[in-house]
Amino acid sequence: MTLSIAMGTYTQRFSRKYIARIFLGIALGILVACSTGFRTLPIALGAGSLAVSTFYIVATGERKTAILPFLIALFIGALGFAHFAIAQLTPRTLDHSFLVLDQQWFFDGSSQIFAWSLAHRTFFLAMRFVYDLLPCAVIAVTLRQSSAEIQRLSRALITIGLFALPCYFVFPAVGPAHLNDHLAPRNCMPSLHAAWIFVLLFWKSPLSPYWQLALVGFVLITLVSTLTTGEHYIIDVIVGMIYATVIALFLKSRGQPALPSPSNHLDEVSTL
Repeated sequence: MTLSIAMGTYTQRFSRKYIARIFLGIALGILVACSTGFRTLPIALGAGSLAVSTFYIVATGERKTAILPFLIALFIGALGFAHFAIAQLTPRTLDHSFLVLDQQWFFDGSSQIFAWSLAHRTFFLAMRFVYDLLPCAVIAVTLRQSSAEIQRLSRALITIGLFALPCYFVFPAVGPAHLNDHLAPRNCMPSLHAAWIFVLLFWKSPLSPYWQLALVGFVLITLVSTLTTGEHYIIDVIVGMIYATVIALFLKSRGQPALPSPSNHLDEVSTL
């Protein structure tokens, strides 16, 4: 009885269509990731974005607004093929240089954290699961935005992914977990995981205080997971966050703000 009352209260705050869009998007993303051995996260993110756009059209009928999430689905899916092409064009990586840099600047933190994580299998698997939940965070935050903010968030995600590709040609690296894998994606510098999850923080205003705190916690755990899974070096994560901020400020300076102002959001609420 208590559970029924709790579920009733929950569904009153969040419509069933909203909940359905979240869970179907999450399910598609995770199923794609699981079926491919967690090696095609871009495709998983694309599947989740496609689910968001499809259900947004069904729920609101706003095809024009939903086109950007659809484009994200196609673009992020194409990133998987782009990474394969970059791997073919860069047979030699710069991982040795990154390891030396990590030893000099971060006391060999990247390798030590990854080694410790591997020694604790349960912890490693948990962090691997968190690492692959990035599509879920993108879906959840996207669904809570207004039509205008969905377009801005989509533009920011696409721009971040697009301009990262040339960096992977210049700084090809695979991360501590893939040092002996010549076909591994050269997607270390900058870390798109760090960039995309960091950008989501600037769209947390529409969320309730509880979910804002949950998002901040998830962002921190995701940043840690990039190291515990051996997918990135510490410098990748730092550069990824700086890179996301630069892209966002650039879009804002061109009159297309990628980052909604929290103060503006509060002003709008106060006028209601």
